[in-house]
Amino acid sequence: MTIQLMKLAQDDLAAVIRVDPRYPGIWQKLAPYLQNALDHDRSGDWLLQDVRAKANAHLVQLWALVNQTTDTVFGALVTGESVYDRRKVLDILLLGTDPHSEELWLPCLE
Repeated sequence: MTIQLMKLAQDDLAAVIRVDPRYPGIWQKLAPYLQNALDHDRSGDWLLQDVRAKANAHLVQLWALVNQTTDTVFGALVTGESVYDRRKVLDILLLGTDPHSEELWLPCLE
């Protein structure tokens, strides 16, 4: 299993950790965040089992959002990759977090 850590700056409050979807217990931990994101998705294109199947087939990437102060998971992120002739782009497909956690993850987008 490979775990990738994306730390954005030395003083970041949050870390974004890429996780293997086959890691024991990871779906139980991240599913509530992903379901919350799906519940707010107006398209209705995906169900949670679709996300899991795509992640297990390595068609999308699964990430955990971790509070670096408390070392706890506070959200989940699903990304996809778009390949163009001269570059690759990481697309955010789903993002679900704890309520009122913007102070942790919003600086990551700046």
